[in-house]
Amino acid sequence: MSRTFTLDEANALIPRVIASFARTTQLVAAARRIAHRLAAAGIRPPAPGRLPEPASVAHDPALAADLALATSLGQTALAEARALEALGVVVRDLERGLVDFRSVLDGQREVWLCWQLGEREIRFWHDVDTGFVGRQPVEGHRFFRARQLVAPRG
Repeated sequence: MSRTFTLDEANALIPRVIASFARTTQLVAAARRIAHRLAAAGIRPPAPGRLPEPASVAHDPALAADLALATSLGQTALAEARALEALGVVVRDLERGLVDFRSVLDGQREVWLCWQLGEREIRFWHDVDTGFVGRQPVEGHRFFRARQLVAPRG
């Protein structure tokens, strides 16, 4: 289970999240360029969003080097995501820069504080079962780390 945050605690991590996504965006873009070069050479991945198998490029040292670099870039991007997750951040989409922070809305029910790359701070939340499309403004609400026995007064 992930850590639970107040809105202020989650917002305090946003600079770290931004820095991480600045790196991962570059890593993923570079890996994608390599994947396009491989595809142009007729080397296809086994599934969308995956890299080709090393055996498919063994015949060409330059393509094998490209694939090794793309694999390394992808692993580094995943390590960035894992570092965020170690802080309690839930990485939803590495390429879009979409993350959630578990919280308790108005002290009564668990929700996700939702942030996307390009936003300065967390301005939205959504229920645990609605996802990004269910985002609602944080204004007018309080966010806690745990349920409150008595509903907090505004």
